Amino acid sequence: MNAAKLRRRWQKRLGALILCAAIVIAILNELRVLPGGHNELYLALSAAVCGFGLWWLGWLPLTD
Repeated sequence: MNAAKLRRRWQKRLGALILCAAIVIAILNELRVLPGGHNELYLALSAAVCGFGLWWLGWLPLTD
């Protein structure tokens, strides 16, 4: 069964907000706005937050 269909509307909205936060972190890192300037750790944080957001959206099911 498709995991995206099992998600409630608020869970999908939360996933979209988390995904947007990951994109904002990546953009701010490239613009050197975050403390410490450009840092690969911010990129890793952005990737982790992105994965978490995708899981909430149901696009990255971790279990069958």
